[in-house]
Amino acid sequence: MQMNVLVVGPVFPVKVDGKKATKRTAEELPRVLPCRRVGQSDDIAQEVCFLASDDATDINGCPLFVVGGLSRLNAFSLMQT
Repeated sequence: MQMNVLVVGPVFPVKVDGKKATKRTAEELPRVLPCRRVGQSDDIAQEVCFLASDDATDINGCPLFVVGGLSRLNAFSLMQT
């Protein structure tokens, strides 16, 4: 049995605390992400398909981060933007 975790970052439509983000937040978010774009549902679907495929048989017990580089940023710098 394989057990992996998919950690998802910002995806359109952007939500903050479960509520749709303001237009300003949605426009500014790509600027702070290292990849300079907010993910799409297709980006997440591709990673789910990968984890379910035979190509991922050696991946077990690992988180797969699909966060647009968000994990590389300092959380405090995001809160001050």
